[in-house]
Amino acid sequence: MPTPLTTINKLRSFSELQCGWHFGVGRTPAQELISTATAFIQFARENGITRTNAFPGIEGQVQVTFYNQELTLEITLERDGSITIAEDRGNDQLFLEERVTSAEAYSRLLKFTEQICDSSESFIANIGTKNVADLAVQPFHPRAATEGYRLLIQNAQSTARSRCAPTLASIILMGTTQFIGKSPMKLSPQTAISSSKKALLEMSATII
Repeated sequence: MPTPLTTINKLRSFSELQCGWHFGVGRTPAQELISTATAFIQFARENGITRTNAFPGIEGQVQVTFYNQELTLEITLERDGSITIAEDRGNDQLFLEERVTSAEAYSRLLKFTEQICDSSESFIANIGTKNVADLAVQPFHPRAATEGYRLLIQNAQSTARSRCAPTLASIILMGTTQFIGKSPMKLSPQTAISSSKKALLEMSATII
């Protein structure tokens, strides 16, 4: 979508259109219409509109368009000096008026730019007020913090023991085989139980 500055440059190129520029038909727009259209674009730019466009008409008209999300405002400058204004929302026409004055056209364009400001302020307000309560500083309670820390440690120890229980059982049940390097070496049941108890004591001490 062209910016206002891009649209102004496009409008200037309309004066270079030759008669018959559209498949043998099409008049060159008058310089006065091009200048008036440029003034509308500049006004819109100064009031916050960032997306615009311009189109030449076959009969020498000049149309400038302004966009705000799904809203479109069209101002058509006719060869006889009259102005037509139309406003659409998507494919639905909201407003159409012919033969309006230049002052009425500027008033309608200003109203269109105010819709942009209203939507922007609403967006900023939503950002600024959403979850404000979440930003409040919560009071610090040392006792509650200490109790929470104690419960956290107890839960961690309990979780660690439960996770190690299958491992310890595996040591006791499978203690008859000890791997040294890549070759398994068989141990007697008494030696295996002794080794398992030692491993159990070492792991329990580590958890505590």
